[in-house]
Amino acid sequence: MRLLWPGAVVVNTARGGLVVDEDLIAALKSGQVAAAGLDVFDVDPVPPDNPLLSLDNVVLTPHVTWYTVDTMRRYLVEAVANCRRLRDGKQLAHVVNQPTGY
Repeated sequence: MRLLWPGAVVVNTARGGLVVDEDLIAALKSGQVAAAGLDVFDVDPVPPDNPLLSLDNVVLTPHVTWYTVDTMRRYLVEAVANCRRLRDGKQLAHVVNQPTGY
């Protein structure tokens, strides 16, 4: 792994597969990467023998960094609004995969 910015900090809150754990572990141990903050993992739940758990320069969270009072409020407001749309036979908002059978 070649880094353009030694001392970089890797933060991944998107998807576990975006970062190859073995490469990140090697870079963290060698100092090529200064630190990592990870909210998602290649394998979830993280196995107890995963070396990331024992590194002092890594912060791990259980996929909750999105969780704030504002995001939870919006999440609940949109969920209730979609329940009302469903009840009223209207098109659902923010649909990724169209539900069938209702």
